[in-house]
Amino acid sequence: NISRKGLSAEPSEEAVEKAARGPAFSDMDGHWANTYAEYLYDRGIITGRISKEKRIFEADKNITREEFSAVMVRWLGVDTAKYEDQKLSFKDNTKIENWALPSVKAAYALGFMTGKNIKGELYFDPKGSITRQEAMTVIGRMQKKGYGEPELDFKDAVKVEAWALPYVKTLVHQGVISGMNGNVEPLGKVTRGQVAKMIFSLD
Repeated sequence: NISRKGLSAEPSEEAVEKAARGPAFSDMDGHWANTYAEYLYDRGIITGRISKEKRIFEADKNITREEFSAVMVRWLGVDTAKYEDQKLSFKDNTKIENWALPSVKAAYALGFMTGKNIKGELYFDPKGSITRQEAMTVIGRMQKKGYGEPELDFKDAVKVEAWALPYVKTLVHQGVISGMNGNVEPLGKVTRGQVAKMIFSLD
């Protein structure tokens, strides 16, 4: 069973171009997430940032909620221009960076990211880290329905919130999430490298 990433006896045009340009990120040599980061960079899903004239990915840094919205909207191929007039109901709208705003509007309009209720007020918390169960919920909402939802056998499965449980089950069933040391760690923060692996596993 060959995934849609495919196999070929001849190097693809993409592989030739990649070999010519060299590594996409200067800080990923030997990192476990390098393959995933390169794959998503080649597809325009992640871009990293420029530091001292070099492009870096910062794989071990927690991904922020606005960064996550941008990555997921790009992965889905959403035309953000369709949602430029979308009104946001978050109390902290002004804290969302301009580069992330189109993606946040699209993710909100499509129901993928609905914000956080804090003392009766809705916040997006753009600079805040996203938890594993939050990330799995967003990804689950983006997918078509119909995937299996097996019972979780992780030691900390009871810590998964009810609103996230169906999505966590689905992604475990798909092999996108495998847990760590027998735990699913729903409240753990998600790093940029982990997000790259999640998306790679979905493709």
